[in-house]
Amino acid sequence: MMTSKSCLCIALVTLMASVRLVTASPQSAQGDSAEAVKAAEVGAKAWLALVDKGEFAASWDEASTNFKIAVTKDAWEKAVRQARAPYDPMGARERLLAEFRSELPNSPPGRYVVFQYRTAAAGGKRALETVIMVADGERGWRLAGAFIRPDQ
Repeated sequence: MMTSKSCLCIALVTLMASVRLVTASPQSAQGDSAEAVKAAEVGAKAWLALVDKGEFAASWDEASTNFKIAVTKDAWEKAVRQARAPYDPMGARERLLAEFRSELPNSPPGRYVVFQYRTAAAGGKRALETVIMVADGERGWRLAGAFIRPDQ
């Protein structure tokens, strides 16, 4: 059983075992990366709004195809409830990181944007949220993974 003091991983990028990032390939154009970050953040904010409202089933529906293959809707709903319980309700978010990546550990090559937020939480707590978005074909930018842990 997870405790509020342990690192709470609420989803995995195609069952990703690590959040250690790999540097982007040199083929990534700077302009393309900047546009990807902007577009992915629109998707990330919309996805976060769903989980903030407790619409966990809808947040799974809006996730990437690979995410939905790796994590069932029931497993997702259970995991996200458990992981967010010590922090809900969530408050304001401060973006700490937004990085374009073409590779992530244990994930297929693709177009990813990794966001990290410092988030105000219930009872004066703070959390670090990592939200990873992936370009999912015609579906646009979709959730590839999300993690939450206490902000030390």
